[in-house]
Amino acid sequence: GRYDRGGQQHSITWGRANSHSSAVFGNVPSNVTAVLGHRARLPCQVKNLGLKDVSWIRQRDLHILTVGIFTYTSDDRFKVFHPPETEDWFLDIISVTFRDAGIYECQVSTSPKVSLPIHLTVLAVQEADILGPREVYIQHGSTISLHCEVQAGVEVVGPVRWLRGSSTLNYSSPRGGISMELVRSQRQRYRAGWQC
Repeated sequence: GRYDRGGQQHSITWGRANSHSSAVFGNVPSNVTAVLGHRARLPCQVKNLGLKDVSWIRQRDLHILTVGIFTYTSDDRFKVFHPPETEDWFLDIISVTFRDAGIYECQVSTSPKVSLPIHLTVLAVQEADILGPREVYIQHGSTISLHCEVQAGVEVVGPVRWLRGSSTLNYSSPRGGISMELVRSQRQRYRAGWQC
């Protein structure tokens, strides 16, 4: 605004201190994958923030989730994590659901506002596959190696268990030794039905 003081005009700039510095987003992953029921942590790094605020917005409904360190949603699974003395502003979603998947915006209260989209993918569970052919024939007393590959999210949901039919493999069974690499020493002929 302007005001007149003794015939001289003066201009006043409204806003916060340091409003002339431009906030810049740091380099963070734009895609985050989380496992259903686990925590998702969406990254945002803002340099030259000054006294401006960082907000997290859910894009599908434009819902303001957090402003600064405060949560503005009744869903208590959403929290902001801002380690002291850092430029990091993480959005934590506890116990993610499929409905949480989508785009979230890390937004800085500049004029005009600037935002950084982060895409969240939610996976049902980690998938496990036994590598190699579906059927293997071996001689009695031979050793067989089964290789299980687990693919999915960013963290392991739990230990890998081997099943034959509906029975979980007992690693201390006297029927055959299991090494730490999960190699089954074959002493008896089994047909099929192994799962990991």
